[in-house]
Amino acid sequence: MAACRRIACFAKRKQIYIFKHHAFYSTSTQLKPETGTNEIVIPYRIERGPTDILKALASTVHKDHTASHYKYEDDPHFIPSNNIGKRAFALAKESGRKAARYFLENYPEVFKCNKSIPHIKAFDPPMIYTEVNVTSVEALKDCINDCQVENSINVYNILKEKGIAVSQEMKQDLLELLCFYNCKQPIGEELYEERFFKLNIKQDKRRVNKWNAKGMAEQLFNEMEKDNRAYSAMIAGASKFYGEERALALYEEMRQKGLPGTKEAYNSLISVCYLFKEGHESRWEFAYQLLHTMNENRLTPDINTMNAVLELLTHCFKWKKSMQLALRVLAEMRKLKIEPSLGSYYYMLLLFCNQNLQNADILYEFMSQIEGKEFEIKHPADIEFSTAIELCMKGTGDKELGYRIHNLLEFKNNSKFLGNSLLESRYL
Repeated sequence: MAACRRIACFAKRKQIYIFKHHAFYSTSTQLKPETGTNEIVIPYRIERGPTDILKALASTVHKDHTASHYKYEDDPHFIPSNNIGKRAFALAKESGRKAARYFLENYPEVFKCNKSIPHIKAFDPPMIYTEVNVTSVEALKDCINDCQVENSINVYNILKEKGIAVSQEMKQDLLELLCFYNCKQPIGEELYEERFFKLNIKQDKRRVNKWNAKGMAEQLFNEMEKDNRAYSAMIAGASKFYGEERALALYEEMRQKGLPGTKEAYNSLISVCYLFKEGHESRWEFAYQLLHTMNENRLTPDINTMNAVLELLTHCFKWKKSMQLALRVLAEMRKLKIEPSLGSYYYMLLLFCNQNLQNADILYEFMSQIEGKEFEIKHPADIEFSTAIELCMKGTGDKELGYRIHNLLEFKNNSKFLGNSLLESRYL
């Protein structure tokens, strides 16, 4: 019995000895943490975006390049094998969304229960604005924030009839919305397949998307105070929808009033000056004059300014000075510390290879500058760079260069530059 007590006592002392010499329990100075204190230091809060957790989870899963697009059924018997089948499948699936939207808009009393947490406003029936429920400018503000063009026009007219004052800032926001969409309700964001496939329809864009000279934008512009921002919004909208004569008249009127204009107004005028100027020399002189005016008004050019100049030069590709001027534009971009976007390289390829495919060797130099980089979409023409693979096939015939372009589009998140279903089908 005595032997048993001695063994038990030894085991107990050994256990205490181990606990005392553990790093978290020891009182020895050699085993203390390097901080020397027992204070708990709470780090500063790191700002997180709403999708950061999803991105972190997605980074743990590698992309399967052999899998079909997520919009198709994950079944080899139902995956379309040609572009016509892909288009039919995508539009058929989207027609289901349109049918659901039809019932939501026409039978709103059936869909009153929206238990989504957080609340998803898109699942609610559309709001119908009448003289009864429109009592303040908050309704107009909500319509503008949701990009509801038709409802915005309706609410503004109701407020006008009721005599409710609308501030100049609110009118400016409404004017910018109307100019951006040419007073037409755009196709919903959920119907992106229909919007993209419409781009493939051969039609005269200048005739279909012509600036609405009798629209609400012109009426609102005449009713509000015509300041610098109002003129700039009208110039940008008229230029976007091929109302170049109206845009030029507004620009001259703005200059006569001594208003400096905004960067967006000058960018839009540069991009369409080939429509109201004949001859390569006159086009370049007018664009150069606009850039000089920007400098006088202390407006710093951005990537949209430089790409507008490059786009202008692509319309003058038969001009002998066009290539030299394009290289000067790229040099000026770097001088102003403006990083060229993929759209910039796209315009350069159009300019150099439009008439002579032997100049396609410039693609090697471009690839050496952009290879192994992840890009962000900064300009609408950035998604057109995927057509460089077609130029590589026709101009150089270099298989290795084609793999380099393909690897660039697969690098990290660069696959977004395939753009839409139309460009993806052309690429594949």
